[in-house]
Amino acid sequence: MSQGTFTGTGASVAVIAADVNRDLLCIQMIDATETVTFGFGTDAVIGQGITFSRVGDSIRLRDRLARGTVNVIASGAGGICVYQDGDIVFGAGPTPTA
Repeated sequence: MSQGTFTGTGASVAVIAADVNRDLLCIQMIDATETVTFGFGTDAVIGQGITFSRVGDSIRLRDRLARGTVNVIASGAGGICVYQDGDIVFGAGPTPTA
């Protein structure tokens, strides 16, 4: 299993390398200073495809998409995401209220 963190930049860059043995991949935004757009097996283009804009935004990829290269581009320098491969299920608890 692998895990890591990446930060979006103003140009499309590969942040997770292809892995023919990966079946599942989970990605979650942990810092939303900028929006982050994804390209799966292709360059990321702002305004096209999946875009994260809030802390907690997440995606689970399976099979072919999980095995390919993940590219990202951000609306500026920022927007931090974490990733983990493998069969992960995460659920946030209730939001506390005052």
